[in-house]
Amino acid sequence: MTLLRLAAPAALLAGACALVIPTADAASIVVNAATPTVIVQPGITSPAAPAAAVFFGGMRSPAGKARGFVMGFGDLPQGNTGPMAPSSNGTLAFAFGSGARIVAQWTREAPGDAVVPLLGGTGQYLGARGTERATYAHGRYSHTITYSLPAKGTKRVREDYLMRLGPAVTTDRGGADGVGNGRSGAGAFTTTTGEPAGTYRFTSVREHAYSGGAYEWYVGDATYTFSDGSTLRAVGPYQRVPTAVAGTTAPSGRVVADGTGRYKGMRGQVVILPTAADGTALHSFTLVRNR
Repeated sequence: MTLLRLAAPAALLAGACALVIPTADAASIVVNAATPTVIVQPGITSPAAPAAAVFFGGMRSPAGKARGFVMGFGDLPQGNTGPMAPSSNGTLAFAFGSGARIVAQWTREAPGDAVVPLLGGTGQYLGARGTERATYAHGRYSHTITYSLPAKGTKRVREDYLMRLGPAVTTDRGGADGVGNGRSGAGAFTTTTGEPAGTYRFTSVREHAYSGGAYEWYVGDATYTFSDGSTLRAVGPYQRVPTAVAGTTAPSGRVVADGTGRYKGMRGQVVILPTAADGTALHSFTLVRNR
């Protein structure tokens, strides 16, 4: 197992962090400021929840080089809005620039020190399994990620599909600059030679807008349902250009958390590459089987 330790100043659920990978190839990443937190109404993922927190912050290396972002959201039961408050239906995502991602997700988080499961990772963290533990002390959050990777030589399965999304639906939840807004949609995908292969549905939360609103960050949760009934579920952060044709996203990788049918026991990543101005994109899966 490998540990990644992150320390964060006070902000709800996440904040400015230092990340250390204590291996022979040690590296450090520092989040450069406390993560802004927006409380929105109603809950992001559960309409029954009275409020939800959405957070986003930038990461930089110890030398000051920008490295990526940390972001996420969680439903907040009534009155639980302080540090380390219990939350439900939460997602925490680390996006290392346009490269690797690590995603954790929980359905119920206890107050105080919280240990939540990893859904997985992409890039160098492809197929990761483990936990993320958050603690709060002296005005700072600390996050420790304990993970293991598939054994060296584990067989990888590669599959490519072409996706065409229909119009997306935006749910206004009242956050500044649209932070906390929901975005959902559906589409169909084919093989790369044009044969129908299945359908796709997604929901997502707007995390951040930058460059005068020209770009947006979302954290999304998507299900691919194949023609034989098998499914794959992908979760993670993505960028979108709102002035582009509906459905157009920047190149990104998302964690494949689990599957059913012929994909039962599979995990990995899906890399999404826009291929046309009409919103068509190549969804390229790399999958490994759970141990």
